[in-house]
This record gives sequence, C-alpha cells and structure tokens, in this order.
Amino acid sequence: GITSNRRLVPDVSMYASWGIPLVCSVFHPATGAGPCPPTSASWPFMSVAGTSFAAPLLAGGLALVNQRAVQAGQPTVGFVNPLLYSAGAPAINDVTTGDNDVFDTGRCCFAGPGYDQATGLGTVNAARLAQVAVRAGARG
Repeated sequence: GITSNRRLVPDVSMYASWGIPLVCSVFHPATGAGPCPPTSASWPFMSVAGTSFAAPLLAGGLALVNQRAVQAGQPTVGFVNPLLYSAGAPAINDVTTGDNDVFDTGRCCFAGPGYDQATGLGTVNAARLAQVAVRAGARG
C-alpha cells in the first residue's frame, strides 16, 4: 500500500495513551531523589504517554531483538527500517481504527488497513520481529 518513492512518517506506532502506570525507579545518588518522584510511598507509580513512552518502549523492544540475534549467531539489526518494511505480519500488527487528529479537525490522520499516516505500518511485536531478524540473518 505504499505509493510514494519517499519515506513517509510515521514508520510504526506504539501504545502511548495516557494512564499507563509505571514504577518510578529513577534514582539520583547524591540526593536520593529522582526526576519522577512517586505521588506517595504507597503509590510509587507515574503515568506517562506519547513519544516519551513510545520511543523507549520501541528502543527496548529493539534491544531485545538485537540480543536474540546475537544469541543466534546473527548480526544485530542496525538501521531497522528495511527489516520493518520487509517483516510484515506477524511481526507488525496492523492498526486499522483510530486517529491522531489531536485538535479534532477531521482532516488528519486516520488509521486504516495497511500503511497510513496515523499508525504507519502498525505496532511492532518484538518477539516476532526477533524471529524474522534471525531468519533474515542480515543487518538492516
């Protein structure tokens, strides 16, 4: 479904909605505090969303893909885009509903089957992407 000879944005999407509670574990050795202090001792969580959540989530997944490749005697992924665009199902879950129309203008950008401007190729399944990377045995 990609009709352009240029790279489009986004390549993939990751779950990044508000309300995901994560344990706040950042620690500064000099002060004993972190930049994300828990709201209370009994609730050591902080909600994160957007790129601040999605980018490290994808980076962590790709680190696991690289780890699996090395364990299998294959090179690490490197530039991941060629692998993402060739992997397809089952390594990419196509997102077909929803949008990222932040201001509700009704003009941009809506999810649909295949590549779209809202979710790119879809969401990455890191375990399955690792299987594809090991089978491909190629650096991106």
